[in-house]
Amino acid sequence: MAVSNSNDFSLVRNEIIDQALIEIGVKTLNEVPSAEQVNIANTRLNALIKSWEIGNQYVWKRAEGSLFVNTSTNKYVIDGLTAHATENYNQTTTANSASSGANSIVITNNTGFVNNYNIGIVQDDGSLFWTTITNVSSNTITIADALTSNVASGNKVYTYQTKITKPKNISLARKFMTATGDETPLNMLDYDTYRNLTNKTTAGTPSQFFYEERLDAGDLYLYQKPDSSINYIINFSFEKFIFDFDNPIDNADFPKAWTKALYLNLAYELSRQYGKGDSFREMLKRDADNAFQEATGSQITNKSHYFEFDYYG
Repeated sequence: MAVSNSNDFSLVRNEIIDQALIEIGVKTLNEVPSAEQVNIANTRLNALIKSWEIGNQYVWKRAEGSLFVNTSTNKYVIDGLTAHATENYNQTTTANSASSGANSIVITNNTGFVNNYNIGIVQDDGSLFWTTITNVSSNTITIADALTSNVASGNKVYTYQTKITKPKNISLARKFMTATGDETPLNMLDYDTYRNLTNKTTAGTPSQFFYEERLDAGDLYLYQKPDSSINYIINFSFEKFIFDFDNPIDNADFPKAWTKALYLNLAYELSRQYGKGDSFREMLKRDADNAFQEATGSQITNKSHYFEFDYYG
């Protein structure tokens, strides 16, 4: 007997809803649920996955980011719009010098440099000048805003497309030296320790950080306030939020092993809405909880392993 040689089974949003409604006997296999039933189930499904984010850390939502600092502040608002923080960037150097007021530079390698991308240029006054790319013609890059200082040949140039939206949390941060590539861990501070610092704007090399999640953004604080914007970048490990279900064919932002946990827990969430009795709901709750525990157990975790010699053979 031949096997399928595939492992791509998954359910999209409306299929998860169908399975939940079947589980509680609201629809048959071939019955199409009403628009109202789908809307109610979708609301409960999104509320369910939001509740799962509380206190849980999911390994598939971990990511690495880079923050380009500046010397004017110790606070960086990460909201997809404000801070220059991104998951991926390209870098090169200038091939020629450029004067203050120029609207173009020549670089040594144009890989990753695309119209409308953000571009950061190290200027001779020690600042990292940010603007956007308006045109790429071979290695000549036209920029939206004019340089505010001279740029020597060989200065670093960075580019990226997308800013990081609000992280759920930031667990680690490292100071990355742009000249050597060395990384030094930053100590993570809690709320009280950071707030009790007497002078948060003292300039120096950052050695500590504090992250605070707000409603629409996340604030990353560095201590000390950066004394350079060109000598180092802050690399950090963060966790993203689970994506919503917005459309009928949206895939779940979960590994496939979570499929049963999704539709059984949704079924439980809907069971009271459809008047299911206590004994049925208790049984369904056990099944849903078991599926959730199985799913969380499927996550890959970092474990320590210890080895020792067998002196006795």
